[in-house]
Amino acid sequence: MNSLYERLQLYGQDLLHSIHPIDLVINLLLVTLLSWLLAAIYVRYGRALSNRKRFAANFMPLALTTMLVMLIVKSSLTLSLGLVGALSIVRFRAAIKEPEELSYLFIVIGLGLAAGANQPFLALILFSFLSLAILANYWMRPAAYYQKEGAIYLELRTDLEEPLLIEESLKKILGPKLQLRRMDALGEGMGLELSFSLPACETAQLQAAQKALQALSANTSFLVVSQTDLPL
Repeated sequence: MNSLYERLQLYGQDLLHSIHPIDLVINLLLVTLLSWLLAAIYVRYGRALSNRKRFAANFMPLALTTMLVMLIVKSSLTLSLGLVGALSIVRFRAAIKEPEELSYLFIVIGLGLAAGANQPFLALILFSFLSLAILANYWMRPAAYYQKEGAIYLELRTDLEEPLLIEESLKKILGPKLQLRRMDALGEGMGLELSFSLPACETAQLQAAQKALQALSANTSFLVVSQTDLPL
């Protein structure tokens, strides 16, 4: 029991040497608040062609995890080198395809690093400046740039390898304002991933478009996301 008590005391002393408990609580609360606010900004003002609410839900866990990692490794060169080795074997299954998404992830990581280094004022200044820059960039764009009444984002995955055929089939049903935003070739014989945007339309039209595509190929997945302020 004495040995266990001594070990716990040692761990407590190490923690106090790393960061004061009050500072730890302040940094935790601050990074939680800032990552939540950043998620709200991204959902409201982001322009990525994706489900922004679902993506923004990762901001807070990522910021807190980054802070935890920074707290652990900042005082130990050995742990820092071990972390580099561990990260070198990580393989990300979900690719980040939008530059905007990557930018926000770096902001979140930066907030976590600043909090983990016990620099709450730096995190606050960083967040304030970047938030103002994001809002200014949004407000400086002309009102016509955004489709205020809402927009539809379509993501298709199919074994077809003829994007023009797919686009023409969709335009016959959904109208000429349909725009191809992104196309990814999955490899020879594996098909395509396509992203389209168009003004808001009726559910019946979307169902008809889905049936038309599945008539071309049964191996076609059809994801629909309704968004406001999507650039068209």
